[in-house]
Amino acid sequence: RIGSIVIGPGLDISSKSILKIKSALKTNKRIVLDAGAISCFKNKLEIFVKILSGKDVIITPHEGELKSILPNLTGNLISKALKAAKILNTIVVLKGATTIIASPNNKAFVNTAGAKWLATAGSGDVLAGIIGGLLSNKMETFYAAAYGVWLHSESGKYLGPGLIADDIPKILPKILKNI
Repeated sequence: RIGSIVIGPGLDISSKSILKIKSALKTNKRIVLDAGAISCFKNKLEIFVKILSGKDVIITPHEGELKSILPNLTGNLISKALKAAKILNTIVVLKGATTIIASPNNKAFVNTAGAKWLATAGSGDVLAGIIGGLLSNKMETFYAAAYGVWLHSESGKYLGPGLIADDIPKILPKILKNI
């Protein structure tokens, strides 16, 4: 009955965590890797590429997390996200004021609609959860990432200043109803 797994929020950076990530990937479930699940692979790019191979995975780094695993990426945000997606052969959601959703086949969506109020503790964890929920509902991976980012942005715009991460899931039904 489990359709997807989100791993990374609150995960410590350790070899034990890498084993947990490898175990999750062996399930052949659809996976969202966020936060600690990305940072665990600093200076371990070959291992990361190998364990991602052939898996249905979305990674959701902010620019610092992406730089920790791919320190030599250059260019603008779009080119960095596209290069990372190609190197890792997975969907990359490069989070920021402008969020880039990139695929290994050189397709990208650019979400400029982010709300600055989303730059708050736990907000990225909620985004990972939203995307995981869309994956569990059998949405195609690239579109689940893009739609999740859009829903997250709309929530931020609706909630405005002072939002906390816990507010986002509560407002999603209203956002969905207004579509």
